[in-house]
Amino acid sequence: MPASPGLLAVWNDIAAEDEAEFNAWYVEEHVPERLGVPGILSARRYRDDAEAMLDAPLARVCSEEVPMPYAKHMEQAALPQAEKIVAAAKGLFG
Repeated sequence: MPASPGLLAVWNDIAAEDEAEFNAWYVEEHVPERLGVPGILSARRYRDDAEAMLDAPLARVCSEEVPMPYAKHMEQAALPQAEKIVAAAKGLFG
């Protein structure tokens, strides 16, 4: 049975004088450790600035929930194709 999808979100409030040390730890230790946990597929860091606000929700376009087939035509059906990626992008904008 496939695992249910999930999202792990973390908010931090780091003092300016500690930001460089925190950023080094986060990039060099924290993210690689998280990516080593079974089931965690990717990690991304976002900054919440008034100038960098997202205008649309995040979307993930990934392979189908099937074992990767050996036959090339079946592999192409399982992997995200340009049409699927474009449709997902268009779906973000109504």
